[in-house]
Amino acid sequence: MTAATGFKRLGIAIAAVALAGFGALGALALLIPVDTVRESAKAEIKSVTGLDLLLRGDVAVSLFPRFHLPTSRSATMPIRFWWPTG
Repeated sequence: MTAATGFKRLGIAIAAVALAGFGALGALALLIPVDTVRESAKAEIKSVTGLDLLLRGDVAVSLFPRFHLPTSRSATMPIRFWWPTG
């Protein structure tokens, strides 16, 4: 076996392990009960701030979460993370 063939096999093995890991994370996001996440978030925020959190609308579990502020029931405004310059 040449070095090129060995590196190709190693690259394929590493890619397969990475793909399996991402697949497992995606499956895990589908298996987590949404109500458990909702209640856990509410309890954590109440323990830190002492305030009761009111969550309206649907709650979803996602591998890549979005951050947004609701401006109305039909529209959302994304939060832009930026650093002031100068």
